[in-house]
Amino acid sequence: MSKIYQIILSILLIIFLAACSANIPRGFYSQLQLADNIFRIKVEGVRSTPHQKVKDFALLRAAEITLEKGKQKFIILDDNIERMAEQSISPEIIIGTHTINGKVEPIYSEPKIEIKYKSAGTLTIEIIDKNDKRYKSAYDAKIIANQLTPILRAKDKDGKDIYIWLRE
Repeated sequence: MSKIYQIILSILLIIFLAACSANIPRGFYSQLQLADNIFRIKVEGVRSTPHQKVKDFALLRAAEITLEKGKQKFIILDDNIERMAEQSISPEIIIGTHTINGKVEPIYSEPKIEIKYKSAGTLTIEIIDKNDKRYKSAYDAKIIANQLTPILRAKDKDGKDIYIWLRE
């Protein structure tokens, strides 16, 4: 391979890697309206997303939905976001051969067991009115949005999202 092709290939690889790393998805979400003021938010982080960020994103979506509905507060009816283990086993591979009784036999590697964790689950909320007796102890959507938006919806210097949450 000529020197010019190596340089071009290196430049293309650097551009590709930079583009990929800039907008890495941190997770997926969906939401379902169960009743007038009740919503279920489903979240699933990718393996590299910390558990607390997945929980925080669900809380941020709850706050955003509340504000979109023109309300100020919500309560959590059910929080079922958990950290789950996923096990993967890499297959044995042939790493060499040896001879037994004149017959060539493969030598296999040991299978590797890898455990990775990811967080997923649902958060069910109810948006409440000011006259609801639970109003004083409810979550304030504006405060949550103000605290979590700069962290979870952060933008880089070009205005692109740093943490991407894809809607299913």
